[in-house]
Amino acid sequence: MRRCIGASKASVPPPPRTTPEPLAVFQPYSQVHGWHNRKVSDMTTARVVSPRTAIALIVATVLALAMMAVGVQAKASRDGARFEALVGNTLTGEAGAIRGVPAGGLPWVLDRGEARISDGSQIDVRVEGLVLAAGDNAGTNPQPEFRAIVSCLTHDTHAVENRTSAPAPATPEGDARIRDVLDLPDPCLAPIVFVTNAAGTSWFAVSGF
Repeated sequence: MRRCIGASKASVPPPPRTTPEPLAVFQPYSQVHGWHNRKVSDMTTARVVSPRTAIALIVATVLALAMMAVGVQAKASRDGARFEALVGNTLTGEAGAIRGVPAGGLPWVLDRGEARISDGSQIDVRVEGLVLAAGDNAGTNPQPEFRAIVSCLTHDTHAVENRTSAPAPATPEGDARIRDVLDLPDPCLAPIVFVTNAAGTSWFAVSGF
């Protein structure tokens, strides 16, 4: 019995000895992809734009802006222009003159005002509460009528062209609506709308905000 046991133990081979695998060494991303071997000039070459390419980009940008301007001008010529706010004059006389139209002799204020130019010549101007802001008649409108002036710049010389409407009745509270058809230059650049006295010689309110 002892011999059999001993023989069986001798016949079992010992387990093979294995060498443990070495641990993976961490390498930076730049070394794996070879960035550490690249020159600074190689890394920045892709960002350099040639003079010819730069000129082409500038020309393309200018043409795009020109097309946008043409589109805006065409839209304005078809639909006209709308001014959603008017403001009263704070400066008076020649000190408040705009495009050759002097301001009123006293400051004016208003509650609300808007103006619209449609079809290139029809104007519709509305004011509410356009009254004097100073003087003995402050808070009232002593003018029985208002007029509207549309001021344009011509396309070729940028000369000022002012067109005056017919007078429209105004209430003592400063309410009025002025509608007329004016012979405006085509195109009318940088239009400005004034509300003036009955003679059309001084403005009380102007398009703005």
